[in-house]
Amino acid sequence: MNTKKKIFSVLVLSLMFISCGNPVQKNSDDSTTASFDIEHPEKMSFYDIFERMDIIPLETSDNSLISGHTMHQQIVNDTLYILDRGRKIHKFDANNGKYLGQFMKSGQGPDEYVYITYFTVHPDNKTITVAEPATSRLYTFDMASEKKIRTVRISYDNANGRFAISSFAPVNDSIYAVFSFIDSRILFYDVINGVRIGLQDIPLHENINKTKYVAPGEVFNKINDKVILFISYLNTIYEYQRGSFVPYIKLDLGKYGKVHEYFSTTMPREKAIEYLFENDDKYVSFWSMPFSSKNSIVFTGLHNRKHPILMYDTKTGEGKYAETLTEGIEIFPNIRQNGCYTYRLSQVKELLDENHLTNEKVLDDNNLRILSELKTDDNPVLLRYKIKQ
Repeated sequence: MNTKKKIFSVLVLSLMFISCGNPVQKNSDDSTTASFDIEHPEKMSFYDIFERMDIIPLETSDNSLISGHTMHQQIVNDTLYILDRGRKIHKFDANNGKYLGQFMKSGQGPDEYVYITYFTVHPDNKTITVAEPATSRLYTFDMASEKKIRTVRISYDNANGRFAISSFAPVNDSIYAVFSFIDSRILFYDVINGVRIGLQDIPLHENINKTKYVAPGEVFNKINDKVILFISYLNTIYEYQRGSFVPYIKLDLGKYGKVHEYFSTTMPREKAIEYLFENDDKYVSFWSMPFSSKNSIVFTGLHNRKHPILMYDTKTGEGKYAETLTEGIEIFPNIRQNGCYTYRLSQVKELLDENHLTNEKVLDDNNLRILSELKTDDNPVLLRYKIKQ
């Protein structure tokens, strides 16, 4: 083989190697597409995703007792914060469940709130911001003194137009993204100066926009330093970039990606909800916020009365779909990922009466002992999953 042919062969082989090593294809909007074969599920083990699971009982006492109606929870710097009945926020050590006290400013005074539905804790400046939907306001308090240091009224025109706050998240040190499921919109607010700086419509299908009878729950998260938006019925994960959320990963579910067709706009509310879930064999919807595991993004779905696992490999572009884990349990994280851990706050009754969240195949002897000693009237427990790295 002459020199020119050798060089040509090396170049061809090099190009083939590069193509095989990085098959992820970018869409025209710079997003990628994750395709899932719903009709041919794969086998997936708990240990493909996690290293271990721990059960962390939360201290139960007169002061720490949680009503059972928890509205939002967050873990920051190993502290678990739980919003209880819109009035107070309990604090627990996320490593051992010890009660650390509470934050409560419920009342009618100038430095108080009446009823809150959402909050976020800021570890850097030791403040907490809470949402009071009735007044469309965000209040920021100093955690140590519990003194209110800022009030921002969220509105369309910075004056009178109310905005129905569902949830919010800081996208940088001064700007918050505030989501309204009722309005299908996000307002971007400079909370330092108290002014609106942007508005973004969320492209929910008109059937979902007309009905609004199943709220999407938590929509903001942080994955690999990206602030993301993930709404159950959109089939797209968005990331925040320079003032708005743009498509990050589009989820291709084939014929099972049309959940909007089962949001009835003509049936009474109760019958419409029943119709939606009776037909869940015809679509896949999403029941948990995504979290990152190794080079993958993982989330739990709903399909045909089961809760499958969907995993997208960000390096290879491969999408994997498993109807269940081989250990026979289901994963429902309901707290934002914190480092190499993801979590679920679960009622004791849920663990004792059902066998779908944990079992002897994923628990060591110490955790099996903890499980056997739980009582139904105890505080909720924290399920901690260590993500495989």
